Parts: sequence; structure tokens; C-alpha cells
Amino acid sequence: MKISAIVPAHNEEGCLYGTVRAIAQTLDLEGIPHEILIVNDNSVDRTMDICQELSETFGTVRYINNQPPNGFGFALRRGLAEFDGDAAAIVMADASDDTIDLVAGYRKLQEGYDCVFGSRFIKGGFIVDYPIHKLAINR
Repeated sequence: MKISAIVPAHNEEGCLYGTVRAIAQTLDLEGIPHEILIVNDNSVDRTMDICQELSETFGTVRYINNQPPNGFGFALRRGLAEFDGDAAAIVMADASDDTIDLVAGYRKLQEGYDCVFGSRFIKGGFIVDYPIHKLAINR
């Protein structure tokens, strides 16, 4: 089973390279067939250049450019329409998702589960510097 890690990216020049490298290295180390699909969401910084560099450095990375209007939801929809794995995982570009959780979710899918969800709001989960209005809405 091949997993597609979909990474929406809007002006993520400061963290995108490290995040994608960590995902690729972890999935390679675990022997998990994968692609990493970066959705460049109309970035105006160096994100596009970094996407290009990542796709040249890692054979499992590709990127697409989202068309306006931009926004997280639009980038997700584009990624979900374009991925080519057997399963998809949404991974934040800012490294707020732990790559070990991606591996654990993949293993659950291999056990026969139809879907796997992670949540920072369950027992054992935690949040750091999370805006209070988002906390109220997401709960």
C-alpha cells in the first residue's frame, strides 16, 4: 500500500524543507511506499523554489501549484484530487505533525482499518501556542 502525504504550503519557506525531509526520511527508514505531494498555495515567498529543490532532491516528492483563490481548504481539495497513493494523509508544513504518527496511522491501515484520525484533543494529546478562538471552534 502506498501512502500520499499531502502538504499544503502557503509561504512556508522557513520550515517546508525540514518538514518534507523529515517525512521522506522517516517513511524511507520504515520502508513505507509513499509520495509526498506539496500543494503550493499561491506563495509569494521562496516556497516555490523550495518545492522545486525538494522534488529534485527526493524522488518521492512532487509539487503542484494551486490556482486562486488560495486558502487551506482549497489547497486540501487540490491535493486530495491529485494524489496517487492508495491512502492520503494531510501533513502540516510547519512540522506540527510528528512523522511517527504518520507511520502509526499507516500501520493501522495495513491492519485493515478503513481510516485513521489523529487529534490533539484526545487523552495524551496536547497543543502549544494554539489561538483561543481556534481552540473553541475545533473543540
